[in-house]
Amino acid sequence: MRLVFIPLFSLILLNLFVKSFPVILFSKELRKFHQVASSKEGNDVLSTLKKNLPPLTRSIAMMSLLSSTIALSPVYAKQLNLADREITAIIEEDITQRQALNTADFTRDIYDESCRFQDEIDIYPLDQYVKGTKSLFNARKSHVDLTSPITIDQENPHLISFQFKEDLAFNFPILQPIVTLSGKVTLERDQKTGLIIYSREQWDQSIKDILATTHF
Repeated sequence: MRLVFIPLFSLILLNLFVKSFPVILFSKELRKFHQVASSKEGNDVLSTLKKNLPPLTRSIAMMSLLSSTIALSPVYAKQLNLADREITAIIEEDITQRQALNTADFTRDIYDESCRFQDEIDIYPLDQYVKGTKSLFNARKSHVDLTSPITIDQENPHLISFQFKEDLAFNFPILQPIVTLSGKVTLERDQKTGLIIYSREQWDQSIKDILATTHF
């Protein structure tokens, strides 16, 4: 996962800040803008600027707002249309080294931001999947192994699959129960970009049988 920032824009903003320091420091109008913008969730920022600030202060405030948005919003660089051997090598490293099935520490570069993750319980958007996996499981006590090579489907080359076995530890406050399961993951790549747009995890055991393996 690569976080990309825009340092050039920040330097331009810094230069503007230095030149306009007295205006920014002492302008009651600018302080009013920040109060209004922060107190009304979902407020139309452009409308706020127009109604509450004179032209010079309005420009400075807009630059500040844009800079904050760009600097704090992550943009993920993507590796488009990787060769089969390249993307399978990344996936293998994600599973074996980064333990991605129980840590969600996969290489985001090869996933489309609209990717959906499905298991035997539900379907999750990418960010929800990452947040949920990291919150629900104890990565230190969990472990996953590949039980097959990472393979490309011969009939549909946009499908990649592998089999796995894992001990999955739940991240509960006092005890961390561990269950054992095995299954298969199938990944679908977009035909134009080569990015992964869908991940389907299927389990060999029923949920009841998985729970019956619980140990500590």
